[in-house]
Amino acid sequence: MTRTEAINALVEWLTIDEAILEKDDTSDYAEFIRRKDEAVRIALEALKDPLGAFIEEEVPFRLEEILEVPEERVTPEAVQACVDALNEDTDVMFSYDRLDEFLENTIAMYWGGKQND
Repeated sequence: MTRTEAINALVEWLTIDEAILEKDDTSDYAEFIRRKDEAVRIALEALKDPLGAFIEEEVPFRLEEILEVPEERVTPEAVQACVDALNEDTDVMFSYDRLDEFLENTIAMYWGGKQND
């Protein structure tokens, strides 16, 4: 199966589940379907855009573990600002030294000053 075929199969699966949930949205099985579909949607997005999925996982890790940005500054909004900036300049992803500097600058601009203030 190719990646495109897998994407199409998952989309079809989600469509079938939507029809099931139209008839039953309160049972334990319906709750299982909703939880499974949430996982399938996340996997589907990663399958459609592997670099984007990697960026979304890598940014919080690098901010917290590598750059040691204080936890209170690694907010969902700050992470999203970094993700958006990386999506505009994906070339930086292929150089970890450059990536760290890029993230430091982006988080500093987001917070309007130095990252560890």
